Amino acid sequence: MFGRRRIITQVVCVLCGKFSPHNGFSINKDLDITAVETRGLGRGKGTKVVSRHSILRSGDDYCIAVKDRLIQLVTLFLEKDLMKPHEVINLLPYDYENREMNELLDEVESLREQVRDFAEESIFE
Repeated sequence: MFGRRRIITQVVCVLCGKFSPHNGFSINKDLDITAVETRGLGRGKGTKVVSRHSILRSGDDYCIAVKDRLIQLVTLFLEKDLMKPHEVINLLPYDYENREMNELLDEVESLREQVRDFAEESIFE
C-alpha cells in the first residue's frame, strides 16, 4: 500500500461537500454564485435550465453561508501553513495602515522562520 500511488477519481467540494469527478472539477469557472431554475423534461429524460442569475450581491442566506465557510477555510489554511498572513492582508485595499500591517507581518514571519531554523539545528546537535 505504501509504494502504490492512489488514483483520485472524485473530489469533494470544500464548500458544499458535493462529490465531482476529478476530471470534471474546474477551478477556472467564473467567480459567481448563480441560482439556476430548472424544468423537468419528463420521466427519465432529465432537466433543462430555464433561467440562471447571479445572487452574489443579493445578501442571500446562501451567500452568507459561503462567506462564513470561506473564513473557516482561510483560517484552516493559515493554521496548516498553507497560506501566510500577508497573503490575506494583501487582498485588502492598499492604504498606509495595510502597508504598516504588512511590514509587521513580514517581521513576524521572519521571526517564525528563525525560530523554526533554530529548533531544527538544536534537534540535530
